[in-house]
Amino acid sequence: MGQLVVSFSLAMPQGETFHRAVSKVLFISQIYGLLPVSNVRALDVSDIRFRWFSPRIFYSCLILILNLCEFGTVINYVIKVAINFHTSSTLSLYIVCLLEHLFFWRLAFQWPRIMRIWSSVEQLFLKVPYRFYGEYKMKKRIYVVFAIVMSSALVEHCLLLLNSFHLSSLERTQCKINVTYLESIYKWERPHLYIILPYQIWLLPILEWVNQTIAYPRSFTDCFIMCIGIGLAARFHQLYRRIAAVHRKVMPAVFWTEVREHYLALKRLVHLLDAAIAPLVLLAFGNNMSFICFQLFNSFKFCRGPHLADYFCGLFDK
Repeated sequence: MGQLVVSFSLAMPQGETFHRAVSKVLFISQIYGLLPVSNVRALDVSDIRFRWFSPRIFYSCLILILNLCEFGTVINYVIKVAINFHTSSTLSLYIVCLLEHLFFWRLAFQWPRIMRIWSSVEQLFLKVPYRFYGEYKMKKRIYVVFAIVMSSALVEHCLLLLNSFHLSSLERTQCKINVTYLESIYKWERPHLYIILPYQIWLLPILEWVNQTIAYPRSFTDCFIMCIGIGLAARFHQLYRRIAAVHRKVMPAVFWTEVREHYLALKRLVHLLDAAIAPLVLLAFGNNMSFICFQLFNSFKFCRGPHLADYFCGLFDK
């Protein structure tokens, strides 16, 4: 009898928790200074901590300070040149980036508590009979979403760099500017820094890394919200599968009482997460809308704008 119980237990599908499914994704985000909590890859959620004096906090503070410094140079540049749609979009980009860093800091304060509550709710769905309805493959879905979203963001960033290289080369050849290729790229990519920091080749890797910490949160915020949705959908899917399995069957009142209690536990978890990530959702929506408007404006501008060479030479003379 004991062997039968053991073999039956081993045959049952093993449930996966949201914490273990998303831990590697969050660890990658910490490379860019987001969500600076300790032990994010711990096996037990009780080990997750937010410690003020930890390497992750210092590293995240350093990135935030560098972003703030560059934001200050952007404001200085916008004041010196005219405020137009292009400069205002650059300004909004840095504002969105700083807000995303601050909102992830705000979430980091609550993350250990959120994970403990989430884990306690998930324990209901890691037992019989829910373990038979766990084909949602939450971990695989999270990895696929992360890979697609961040790979698309990487391709977009590479295309943006290639476009900058091309435009910088045109600027040097058509305007006959006597500067090196890398300096021309530096001025084209970072005009707000060029008027303060003279060109130094050793600055380029540092500035590119700071640029990565600015660009990464814009795409990761969307990815993070989708991962949260996948984690919640996995548990609602199990609840739905359990109810669908007894369709057209007469079930005792204790069954429906238990199902209702589990649904209310998920509902409370949704309310908790809604309060925690609501600023990120609103910010991501506004950022995506502003990005679409900016790209539409660029498409009209280059269709009806001045000659390309005049545009380049005028830009370099500013």
